[in-house]
Amino acid sequence: MKTRRQILTTKVYGKIYKEKYLAELRASLTVPVDENRFMSVEDTDCFMNDKREYGRTMKATVPFLDKITLLKEVIASIYDIDTNPILYWTSYSEYCGVYIMPSITAFNSDFDDFYIGGGLIALLSFDQSNKMLLDFYDEDGGDWLDIEVFGTLWCSAISDIADFEQKI
Repeated sequence: MKTRRQILTTKVYGKIYKEKYLAELRASLTVPVDENRFMSVEDTDCFMNDKREYGRTMKATVPFLDKITLLKEVIASIYDIDTNPILYWTSYSEYCGVYIMPSITAFNSDFDDFYIGGGLIALLSFDQSNKMLLDFYDEDGGDWLDIEVFGTLWCSAISDIADFEQKI
């Protein structure tokens, strides 16, 4: 847990990074960004310090340009069983707050990695019992996307998608 001074420092950085985070959200979401849907920096700090064991994990790796079809299928499968709000986290979230999406269908499966700071997006169920981690990177001259899904509910939702293999 951060001290009051650390939280105030974090809020200063939040003002610096806010426009970049808003641009990232606009590129990553299919719905307009509502500035009232951010968690406070204090709540975000508690969220980030919550280290969970998810149990079941599934993973797929695809060329970045081929991500759209697979992500649409994953999003639709998860939405079929979880229509609740979703927590959106990237490196800017620490300073600006975690963003609360209305549902997983608000995520843009055709997002442009140019706008994403740090090359990593985490989407979490509102109760934080399930998570999808999107990690995009350059390797051997190609752009790749790792999609990892954690948690019993979300893994069961995508278990029939051929591109995924169970990790745990």
